[in-house]
Amino acid sequence: MMPKIDLARGEFTDDELAIAQRILHDGALRHTKPKVSFVDAGRDGYGRARREPTLDTGSAAYVWRMVAFQVSPVGHHQCLPVMAQCDLPGTYEERQVLAKKLDDLADRIANCLPKAAHYGTLNWGRVLGKW
Repeated sequence: MMPKIDLARGEFTDDELAIAQRILHDGALRHTKPKVSFVDAGRDGYGRARREPTLDTGSAAYVWRMVAFQVSPVGHHQCLPVMAQCDLPGTYEERQVLAKKLDDLADRIANCLPKAAHYGTLNWGRVLGKW
């Protein structure tokens, strides 16, 4: 059972709330990552067509992955999210800047739950010998 997240416990802008609503289903964290939409982004150096994730769907997918890593009771959601930035648009440097902003949002969403419900964080703490 995915945890219910009460967004009223945090302070979010309208844009942040729009992202947060994409990662929830009936007030609980979605079981799966939100679908990412792509747009044409021209051609690469070899003449191949490029596609890039849209900002809104890519951001929601990234935030879902970070929140799921922290609070999901599902074991495979707790593996390290090393490829999560692939859902973000832009160059490497642009994705880095966007990821920092979205990490803050993901932390604030996760903090709407009590610490005892941070299943992923608690499991990693046990693995690393913190608890």
